[in-house]
Amino acid sequence: MNQRRLLVIGSQCQALQPLRFLPAAAQELYAVMTDPKRGACVSALEGPGLLLDPTVAGAKDAIRTAYVRAAKDGASLFIAYIGHGEHVRNNFFLLPWDAQEPPTSDTAVHLTNLIAETHAISGGEIDGLAVLVDACYSGLAGFGAAQAWVHGLEGTLRFELLTAAADRPAANGCFSVTLARLLREGVAEVPDEHLRCAHLRPRLEKACANQLPQHPSYNADETLWLARNTGRLLEPWAQTPLASEIERLTLAYQVTPALAEAVELSRQERCLALVGEAGTGKSALAAALAWPPAAAGVVPAGFVQAIALLTEATTPQELARTLSEQLIRALPEFRETQSRFLRETPYAEQQRLGTLEKQVVGPLKGLAAQSEVRIVIDALDRLATSASNVVMDALNALAELPLLRVIVTARPDTRLPDRAGRHALAPPPAEKVTRYLGQRNVAQARHAEVITAAKGNWLVVRVLADLLSEHPDAGMDAGQLALGDAYDELLSRCGATDSPDSQRVLSILAAAGAGALLPLTLLCAASGRLGGPATTAGVRDQLFRLRGLAVRSAAGTEREHAGLFHQTLVEHVLVRESEDVRAAHRALVECTQSLAPAGTGAADITDPLQRYAFEREAEHLWALGETERAVRSLEARTAAIPRDNLRRWRPWAQRVNATLGADHSDKLTTRSNIAHWTGQCGEARAALQLFQALLPDQVRVLGADHPDTLRTRNNIAGWTGQCGEARAALQLLQALLPDQVRVLGADHPDTLTTRSNIAGSSGACGEARAALQLFQALLPDQVRVLGADHPDTLTTRSNIAHWTGQCGEARAALQLNQALLPDQVRVLGADHPDTLNTLDWIRSLTPD
Repeated sequence: MNQRRLLVIGSQCQALQPLRFLPAAAQELYAVMTDPKRGACVSALEGPGLLLDPTVAGAKDAIRTAYVRAAKDGASLFIAYIGHGEHVRNNFFLLPWDAQEPPTSDTAVHLTNLIAETHAISGGEIDGLAVLVDACYSGLAGFGAAQAWVHGLEGTLRFELLTAAADRPAANGCFSVTLARLLREGVAEVPDEHLRCAHLRPRLEKACANQLPQHPSYNADETLWLARNTGRLLEPWAQTPLASEIERLTLAYQVTPALAEAVELSRQERCLALVGEAGTGKSALAAALAWPPAAAGVVPAGFVQAIALLTEATTPQELARTLSEQLIRALPEFRETQSRFLRETPYAEQQRLGTLEKQVVGPLKGLAAQSEVRIVIDALDRLATSASNVVMDALNALAELPLLRVIVTARPDTRLPDRAGRHALAPPPAEKVTRYLGQRNVAQARHAEVITAAKGNWLVVRVLADLLSEHPDAGMDAGQLALGDAYDELLSRCGATDSPDSQRVLSILAAAGAGALLPLTLLCAASGRLGGPATTAGVRDQLFRLRGLAVRSAAGTEREHAGLFHQTLVEHVLVRESEDVRAAHRALVECTQSLAPAGTGAADITDPLQRYAFEREAEHLWALGETERAVRSLEARTAAIPRDNLRRWRPWAQRVNATLGADHSDKLTTRSNIAHWTGQCGEARAALQLFQALLPDQVRVLGADHPDTLRTRNNIAGWTGQCGEARAALQLLQALLPDQVRVLGADHPDTLTTRSNIAGSSGACGEARAALQLFQALLPDQVRVLGADHPDTLTTRSNIAHWTGQCGEARAALQLNQALLPDQVRVLGADHPDTLNTLDWIRSLTPD
């Protein structure tokens, strides 16, 4: 998936004057395009994808082979030709080593026809084609190919061409040399994380006098990038997945008085809330605050150090990661401040903190900043209930810091941070709308209709501009057109209403929610499950058809995500395609469980599929009405930080309580999880009280012998011991054990756990010899039932070593720890806390 294949041909023609820039220009372009940190391409041939001075037959064979292989793999294909070119009666020919003049399809390479012919026999689906041609008269090749491929291939190929010249010579290699340099060095003025043909054409034109590079294309999208942009970072968010969305939001941005007011108010207010209804331009204003070049000098350089664009799926962990990455870039001392905060915060206190406190709030409190640090949080109203309280607590804490400034945007009915100064956004003046429409190439005759229909709503203006810039004759009922009508018209124009494949992809995106949330891998799988396109190329074709309605991040990479651009569009599709969206929810659940199965430990949220599963699987199940499975998903997919799990469960408890009956088992399960994570956060007394309150309800609803009831009794005993009441804990465990043996059996893991806890509690009561004997009796049963390498078995061996030492047998304890250590390293890893604890014991017991 996301494979990028490359063929570069650099060729002299023996019948013409030698080109001094060959072979060096071809070699350099190939090197930068195959550099994993830049072009990240692999060869399109079996051997190297760089071909120097081939014959006509050799060049044709290489192009055919490259195309067929890319089609077979579903890969993107990049073909570059550097050398001689010639045109005859509007036909353009590449002239490899033995080409003859005048050129014909037999004596030279007619690239346009060769690609069209190979496409017809390739037997696969290519994921887009980019052709780079540095040759005389190559503009004719570009326009000829564009016309032939669009009509001849019936719109089945997404492609771009970038050529060195229009209809004139281009014999000095400036195009290729400059292109390779730009790709290697990056372009600082481009905030996107990838460089595309559209970014490079004006820079090539400026560098290569009298050549007029051309860039014809068809259905070209972000996936056909040429290289990662390694230019010096201008803004903390530049060259990250945020970049494409900020660029989209600031397209043809119109500076209004609200922007200057926001800049000034943010200097006065520690926390500023920009409030307005949907469509008042809140997100665009937030993006402009973070991107001064879009703000025509109104926003100072370096005004914002971090920005987050929230969606319904944003979790506190994701927000912490987004802000932390930018603060590290913007503030050279921030990374060390983070490390210092963790070093100086006791472990028990860290257990009480969530990811936002650990990575952002805590370090910012200790930051010795010399100037204001400003953070922008857009769309506070879009946060899911499960994340809202956590984020609000963090914003309230940040607003207390003297040098920190927070700007949030939200709808009027949204809960705001406690110290927020509220500033209402006014509708845009008509002249700003008119100027925006002009910059979007909307015919002047349609401006009044748009203004009347939009009624001051920037969202409607933008959607209508998307429609009219591509379809100038689109019908409108002036003064009556609503946002939903505009969406219907756009969906109709892009074929989503009459294409089953487009409808399936649209429904899946709506089920996922607004914003680039859905990993492309999961989108492909869900689409295939519903009978739609399952390949990367096929799904990207549909995403392109939905351009303007769909947004993407990290397009053309393994990290590519997609979604619908706005919540209003999601809601429109949910109403319009309700049954299809329900099927999409189910497909997403099934594919999530297949591609990202729940593990036994914390979710690896660095993996896009696991992160999506952690954030969204339960939501999809809830939308399907499968509440029990939603609760099971929450139990199975946990975060590494206990506080994050507790904060995740609490709002779900509110949802469960409001939806399910008084004695529903899922309510009891939710209460149990809240009690568990409360204890894991270091609040032992509170956990004990929650479990004690839960037990009688479980006995009444589930019965005294239900496994969940027995498990709660075990938890009550455990937290009783954690509260310092070891003797009471031991008595509770001793009363529990016979019930577990009777109900679950002597070999049940819960029964074995209780035996372990009895042994530990005996030791805590001062009965070292009894603890040792109980652990020694437990070990063979654990080895038999769980296995010698089970973590519980290894823990019992550790406890045997410990209590052996407590019984005065230091040498035997040392030998037991020495025998345990290699097994812990092999099974748990050298850095596991249990392994490190054993190592410490060995050091303490080893004679000097």
